[in-house]
Amino acid sequence: MNTWQNPEDYIASLGLPDGACVISANKSVGFGATGTQEELHVGISPEAYPVTLLAPPLKDRQVLTCQGAEAMVTTKEHGRWASLDGILHGRPIPPSADWRNRVMLFMDAQELDLVDSAHPHGGESIPDLMPGCLHRELVKAYTAFCSHCSRNIRKPYSFVTTGLWGCGAFGGNRQIKAIIKWYAVSMANVPELRYVLAGPEQKGFGDELKRFVGLVAEHTRRELEPQKLFDVLVRLGTEIQNGKSAVPKPDAIFEYVLKSL
Repeated sequence: MNTWQNPEDYIASLGLPDGACVISANKSVGFGATGTQEELHVGISPEAYPVTLLAPPLKDRQVLTCQGAEAMVTTKEHGRWASLDGILHGRPIPPSADWRNRVMLFMDAQELDLVDSAHPHGGESIPDLMPGCLHRELVKAYTAFCSHCSRNIRKPYSFVTTGLWGCGAFGGNRQIKAIIKWYAVSMANVPELRYVLAGPEQKGFGDELKRFVGLVAEHTRRELEPQKLFDVLVRLGTEIQNGKSAVPKPDAIFEYVLKSL
């Protein structure tokens, strides 16, 4: 990630003033020295450290929310190249950006890198489309995005920020995960999903997603119901398992969905 020239932009990427931020967590929440998104977000927020000692492993229908942890520093880059960028603690921040309102949504994606992706009729499949995977991820994301209800706050988050949830070491498909999160925010009545992307490759995906959203709107010529996109994925997964459909290329999911609308 590039150096944040404006601290306000960095603070907004954390979900402030009235949104929430997806933390791409492991099932056992924690932090360490490998520079994952989870490790960076927890590492810059000492008040969040106890979560690593107190939280039990997350179940499929569980997420963990952490509210009020102040970020002390900003970071740049990620992974083994992550390093300190600047000091936030003590700096003036926008009056609306109250750290007490910061919400971290710890949600673990499926570890698809451990799933046997062999196609039942030969060849390779896409693990995200295997039985149960799509709905498991949808329930996980929806549970996180509507978590304001459990905090006795009737008003939904005004936005949710996210990175490429579950698409790094866990081996998830970026395009499939994007559709799942789109559907989840619509069900949770969250009006905006904001991506925080790092580096040319991830920003290239951002361009793909923006183009896909535009083409969907142009194709339907009406307000889109994201459920229809998700239903296309469910049908595709079923047809692949039954040998009635070929497996699309991993980077051609958006194209397949558009043709199926």
